[in-house]
Amino acid sequence: MAAAIATTWGIGKEQDLPWKIPVDSEYLEQITSKAYYNDTAATKTISNDRPWHNAVIMGRLSWESIPMKNGPMPNRFNIVISRNPSYKMAPYPHTSLATSVHEALEQANTLMKETQGRVFVLGGGQIYEQAMDLCTHVLLTRIHDPKEKVVCDSFMPPVNISLFAQASHQELEAFVQQPVPKGKQICDELEYEFLLYVRRSSSSDDVVIVDQDKKENL
Repeated sequence: MAAAIATTWGIGKEQDLPWKIPVDSEYLEQITSKAYYNDTAATKTISNDRPWHNAVIMGRLSWESIPMKNGPMPNRFNIVISRNPSYKMAPYPHTSLATSVHEALEQANTLMKETQGRVFVLGGGQIYEQAMDLCTHVLLTRIHDPKEKVVCDSFMPPVNISLFAQASHQELEAFVQQPVPKGKQICDELEYEFLLYVRRSSSSDDVVIVDQDKKENL
């Protein structure tokens, strides 16, 4: 799961982002479109010439949002969730429709057998809520707004710290397999920070990085 959130856990306003942080947009594009290498064998077999490596899952409202404009995110397989099985989408390549989060994950996991890639849930609020119990990792860009000046009308549920533990910055970089700016960054009048939460082991409070070959990564 990946999201940019305000202090209130707000994620959007009037189907648009309530902030403009170019570095965060670039970060999201990089981590959701790159090829991931889970072992030596995968390094030898993954082709960088593929049109996509990972799948992104989003709800209909996110698909219709101003940033998306009813078009797919390039270099990723886009799965759109709508309860209406007759929802009309333009015939874009590398795009499909699902009627539930579970159906979307089934589609994505089938695709990942071919690419050895990852699955990212990108919202909106209802999709985050339904996927929270299923995800293994939560990648957050936290917008620090202590005076709550950022106004939002859509929200994601807070990460349950009894189920998820915040990983170190080193663990974040290892997970996304690239350097990530550390600590609070500044864009105009906003401060923001890149974070990773990982589902705790059911038998202890230890953080477990899940084997990506055995369980989907959201």
